[in-house]
Amino acid sequence: MEITREQLDNGILKVTLKGSLDATGAGEADAQLSGMVGNSRKIIADLTNVDFIASSGIRVFVKIAKALGESGGKFAVINPTDTARRVMWTTGLTNIVPIANDEQAAIIAVS
Repeated sequence: MEITREQLDNGILKVTLKGSLDATGAGEADAQLSGMVGNSRKIIADLTNVDFIASSGIRVFVKIAKALGESGGKFAVINPTDTARRVMWTTGLTNIVPIANDEQAAIIAVS
């Protein structure tokens, strides 16, 4: 799992994930994203290059969303593939984490 960061306006951190959120990738994502929660209260995760999401990946997103929510922050995802979107919808993640089709919509979701 490759994760890059980009600081946007208004304290929003955009993270771009690349790879699979399988057991290994989710572990890597969890370690990196959890470290970011203490420094950022608004995080957008770009999933354009995420080709697979397992239950362990869903668990990471729930964990990050809850941690941010406890401190008054927000978390959203942007550009999931159709397969990833279906997994997020089926598991109920969309009830916890907003899914946006473009960066502007994600910015609004975390603002």
